[in-house]
Amino acid sequence: MLAITRTSGTQYKASKQDKVKFEKIKGEEREESMIISQLNPLKFKSRRFCAFILLSFAFLFLLEVPFFAVAAEPVCSRSDVLICEDWDSDTPPAENWPYKNAAKWHGWTPGDTAMSTLNAVTTAQKHSGTRSLKIQNTFTNNEYPGGDIYISTGTPTTIYVRFYLMVATAGGFGSHLVFINTASAASCALDFDDCQATSPYVGCDGGWYLGAASYAGDNESKSYNQRSGSPFNWRNHLNEWHLVEWMVDVPGGNTSLWIDEVPQLTNYHKVWSLSDDENDYAHTVIISGWGLGGASTYYIDDIVVSTSYIGPRRESEVDTSAPTTSGHSPAKNATGVPANTNISLHVLDSGDGVNRSSIVMTVNGQTVTPTITGSPADYTVSYDPPVDFSPGQTVTVTLDASDLHNPPNVMPKESYSFTVAADTKPPAAPKSLRVN
Repeated sequence: MLAITRTSGTQYKASKQDKVKFEKIKGEEREESMIISQLNPLKFKSRRFCAFILLSFAFLFLLEVPFFAVAAEPVCSRSDVLICEDWDSDTPPAENWPYKNAAKWHGWTPGDTAMSTLNAVTTAQKHSGTRSLKIQNTFTNNEYPGGDIYISTGTPTTIYVRFYLMVATAGGFGSHLVFINTASAASCALDFDDCQATSPYVGCDGGWYLGAASYAGDNESKSYNQRSGSPFNWRNHLNEWHLVEWMVDVPGGNTSLWIDEVPQLTNYHKVWSLSDDENDYAHTVIISGWGLGGASTYYIDDIVVSTSYIGPRRESEVDTSAPTTSGHSPAKNATGVPANTNISLHVLDSGDGVNRSSIVMTVNGQTVTPTITGSPADYTVSYDPPVDFSPGQTVTVTLDASDLHNPPNVMPKESYSFTVAADTKPPAAPKSLRVN
């Protein structure tokens, strides 16, 4: 489908070239419609006429005129979505597009840094549809063959970018992947880096990691994981498609990153703006092929940019499913639970995602303030009671939640109980009495 930038409401701005192509295709579709209307067998007067119809269809096929458009991802119709790109419609202006100073296509403008033609919109790999974008970066003789392509986003202050990524070959340190330019600087980036090349890392094991980087003036800094344990090592997942979700709050200086819906960074604070202007905003998304540390090849597909959470690609047009819960600890109806137990469970939604602000937990009838972590697809809700429960006490937990769909799908109130272990400690022996 055509990558387009939403400027206001449901209006879109496409390039003049895109509009010309669109009108051309619409004209060809009208011609096909006229031909199809004549396909009633009762109107066939001769075999010669049948042959003419067949030859006409063959001619259209040779011209690669599409009879049926590839269906766009349903999320692209949302009013908060700024950009959608799956690379499947239309034909790129050149075989190895994008390359240095190549023509604009689908709203994407190639930069002036690529020195060769290693990139392509290709059928060799795809997450959905028929094509993906191949980017190859290599640093040779001060040249960066991968280059960049960029597209305008408007003026959002908080931006979400979701895409599917396949890494075919993993390079070394300093490999860019995606940038978000702010009004003040090219400052927000997702970079690949080798664990042995840059520090600090959490659980460093020599892998190749994707992390958030700031390039706001002299404030260049990187952080590849704020969780305990090892982050997602792409060298262990070559030639596999994986979901990447990234959020940048420009004026707030916070970023979150999920890979396959598992949090890698959660509201990690970075300085994204040169000006520290609370009104600074994102205006461009860049897919980058720039790199220093050896050859890297990757494929990107199903890119969506929005001002709110996007979620995984879905084929269903309408989200009709409410959130669900799983992983209750203590388990429902559990007995013999320690008095000092914490309470946790997962709230999941496979559609538009769980609305974090809708989650309400009560314990024994009292509303509590749990800790909520994870992504809208899978939030973990945890509560650490300030005092221990009483021996033998029955504890009742309720939870309410709804999703991000409009109107929201509301989950039926979750209510369950568990029983604290009885006090098995024998009573203290009475003190002996002294008789005078």
